[in-house]
Amino acid sequence: MEQNDNSAEEDIKIGWLNSKEKATLGQQKWHKRFFVLNGRTLYWFKTEKDAEYKRGAEKQRLRKAKGCITLQNSVKVKKGDEVDTACNDAPGSRENCFQVCVGESSLSICAVSPDEMNDWVDVLDSAIAGRRDLYRATVLIQEELRKAGQYIPPTDLDFAEEEIVGSGASGIVKKGKWLKSTDVAVKALKNVPEFTDPKEMIAFYREIDTLSKLRHGNIVHMFGFCKKDNFICLVTEFVRGGNLATCFSQPDKFQLDYPRQIEMALSISRGMVYLHSQNVIHRDLKPANILIESWEDTKVKVCDFGISMHLSKEKQQAGEGLGSPQYAAPELIGEHDNKVDVFSFAIILWEIALRQMPWPEIKFGWEFADRYKRNERPGIPADCPFRSLIMRCWAVQASERWSFSAIYEELEKMKRGAPARNHSYSTPTTPNNLPFKGTQHNPRPVSVPPGVGVRVLPPNGSPHPNPNKGTIMNNHTGPGPNGRPMTTSWGATSPVMQRNNFPSPSNHTAITKSPSTTNINGSPHPPHLTPSTTPLSTGNQVDDMVNKLFANKDSEVWSHFSHTLMAAFRTTLENIAKLRFIFDPKGGGSVDKTSWYTFTQWFIPMSSNEAPNGGFSIDEIIKICAPPYFHGFLGSNEAQKELKGKPDNTFLLRFSSQHPGCYALSVSYNHTVGHWRISCEKKPYQDPVFRIDGREYKSLTDIIQTHSINGEPLKIKQPKEGQSGNCWLGAPLIRNETTEDYYQVT
Repeated sequence: MEQNDNSAEEDIKIGWLNSKEKATLGQQKWHKRFFVLNGRTLYWFKTEKDAEYKRGAEKQRLRKAKGCITLQNSVKVKKGDEVDTACNDAPGSRENCFQVCVGESSLSICAVSPDEMNDWVDVLDSAIAGRRDLYRATVLIQEELRKAGQYIPPTDLDFAEEEIVGSGASGIVKKGKWLKSTDVAVKALKNVPEFTDPKEMIAFYREIDTLSKLRHGNIVHMFGFCKKDNFICLVTEFVRGGNLATCFSQPDKFQLDYPRQIEMALSISRGMVYLHSQNVIHRDLKPANILIESWEDTKVKVCDFGISMHLSKEKQQAGEGLGSPQYAAPELIGEHDNKVDVFSFAIILWEIALRQMPWPEIKFGWEFADRYKRNERPGIPADCPFRSLIMRCWAVQASERWSFSAIYEELEKMKRGAPARNHSYSTPTTPNNLPFKGTQHNPRPVSVPPGVGVRVLPPNGSPHPNPNKGTIMNNHTGPGPNGRPMTTSWGATSPVMQRNNFPSPSNHTAITKSPSTTNINGSPHPPHLTPSTTPLSTGNQVDDMVNKLFANKDSEVWSHFSHTLMAAFRTTLENIAKLRFIFDPKGGGSVDKTSWYTFTQWFIPMSSNEAPNGGFSIDEIIKICAPPYFHGFLGSNEAQKELKGKPDNTFLLRFSSQHPGCYALSVSYNHTVGHWRISCEKKPYQDPVFRIDGREYKSLTDIIQTHSINGEPLKIKQPKEGQSGNCWLGAPLIRNETTEDYYQVT
């Protein structure tokens, strides 16, 4: 008996059918039989008990069978008009009949319904073809998809072999006809037949089920799937306008002024907001996967989403099919979240704005990946209106990239401020037509996100001879982790990003990832919090006044610092004194400049009472930091030491040492200490919003009250064996420094 790679011990499909068999006097009659497909052998039995399978009892099962057929490649399955007159007297309807043909002989079978008939025919065809994804579990889920109308019979699809409209790592796309009337795109997936793990196949079909149910005007509608020519084919709507990559290659034919650029970016982001809201990660967002529905209306649709995750593990480890290197986030091959799509969008937006490819001299995809891993990014002209948004989206730390919801809101603001006429901005070139190399720009303030040491190189990839040029000198430039802007300007003689009013770059100490660097409590700084030795200028009144105070100093006495901060915020010394434990944790009477810089990572922009700018006010900052259970810049290890031996449910709050702009809740429970990260979002002129695991709270105090002993529990993500999965907040751990003397006004 010929077998495929599946175990012969698994009954792939079973069920009652009617079969026409020889009876006395050479006549044929219909009999109700119990059919079993096992491996590539089709059995039929008089009773279901006769069909029972026992390991090692193949011969016994064969003896009880009324008959069997080995489904070799020469076997054919016929249905519909192909069946002969033997099916005319079927107990049900001829339309429910199919025949398994071996040479000149055939077995006529009648199912209860056309759907059941199609199920059997499809499975038998797959067994004959020796498909490696043929398992009991996958057959069941395919039948579910058929019942939901998501399976398209291969006979309903027509397409010419030469009509290829696209190709990629995961398959070839052809234009086809569905039911001879509807234009569709048919993608034959290359790598899915390599699956041998039924769990992976089940996950793949579940994903098809999910994707087929998605409905949005800016994503391509998936009609369903079919199995044709030993491939799984995805059938989607056909979008006639081509893709964005083709448009990029024909700039004279497809022109994009500034308003159109915004509309196109909005169209893409709408689709991605919806996909992410449905927990779908694209993983291969690129111009070729953005289809043009209407160039006149600048309406596009995102396609080819959510499938790359189901490539074989070998393919994934080799990096094949997991995004296109030019657009792939550095973390894509390892653990990642939906922020990989935001990174890809940043590169696409760069191309939309500049209408050229980054680093055109690059010949191999791995070179893009290598530069991204080295934290290098293409250069952007100072007057590019998308510059700030692009840099927020390609930040090294995925957690610092904006969500598509935030991107959409920002683009809407840009749209409202867009001019009616074409927007032009300089794209300086050299004789060899390579932009940004030794050219001049007029400085223009822009907002740049935390680069974590990102190097911004010209599109031609050639670093400036001066090692300080072509580099973001501070990993703390740009908006804080919550998107609050920090102003920078483009260098006048090369694409160099510097703070306004900075000393010469040659006198500036670049940030490094030195393990010896310590924070204000003496514990190691995470690399992205390593402070600069040069005062910063953010274009914000509060920040600028304090930076001016530090000027050429590394520290300042508390009295001078507190009075400066009081004047900048237009508040009282009593209020400023409530924050002293952050800036002067040991009560030594002086403030280190690094403590101020680290503090600004959470509260930029800061808003003066008399000159509000929508940023953090002093009252909002005090509400967060002043409570006695808030321990400031305390690392997770220090928090564990502080809580060790304390009663269960003792807690403290602190700044997150690994995620600027976020906070950490540390709680003792079950003789251990757990940590919860709290994100914070501050929109202009609105109160901050805090989140744990996606749930919103109006303040840190609200979190404590909600999850107190008599309230709702916090969920423990990975409780140890025997531990409860819940945790409550009991008594707070009070800071040692909270004494009246410590808060004295000077």
